[in-house]
Amino acid sequence: MDKLGRIYLNEVVFLNCDIQDGFKVITDKVERTVRTAVKLMKFSKELKIPVFVSNQKLLVMGNTYSEIKEYYHEKVVEYEAHPFSKITPEVVKFLKENNIKSVVLYGCQTHVCVLQTCLDLLSRGYIVHLCVDGSMSLVDSENDTAIKRMENSGAIISTSESVMYEIIQSGENPKFKDFLKILKMPKLNLTPKF
Repeated sequence: MDKLGRIYLNEVVFLNCDIQDGFKVITDKVERTVRTAVKLMKFSKELKIPVFVSNQKLLVMGNTYSEIKEYYHEKVVEYEAHPFSKITPEVVKFLKENNIKSVVLYGCQTHVCVLQTCLDLLSRGYIVHLCVDGSMSLVDSENDTAIKRMENSGAIISTSESVMYEIIQSGENPKFKDFLKILKMPKLNLTPKF
């Protein structure tokens, strides 16, 4: 395993954790998290990166934001997982069968599902890149404490933009111009779904 935690295109998956429209109060944190998820989804579509999209209790928390779903592609797997950790047997099977080394993780809430998913991945030997701009808890102290715990446990604390630049590797990449358009995506105008 790469001790530096480098991300290689053919060895990475994204895990979009419970970014659901049940967050009735639209705050700057929610908008930032959804916007980051949309950018990562667009990027994954351009580069054909597999994405797992988890949902927690659909009847209570609602669906994944439609703004994210708009960019679903053939390598997206959406699933419902009731345990707080989103590492189901199906996810584990995919990671093993596809020689995945790194997981780019983001979602809601940082101190619950994101944290437990991260710890499960680390305990199985995966490199976890936590996108802090795409992760949130409604309470700042919960968010900050969970990020520190994940970092102390071995996760790489990063941002979506840093992750995407590392995967794209060079301005000579044929997808670089498309990538720049993703970075310039305007602010979203989210409204509560119910």
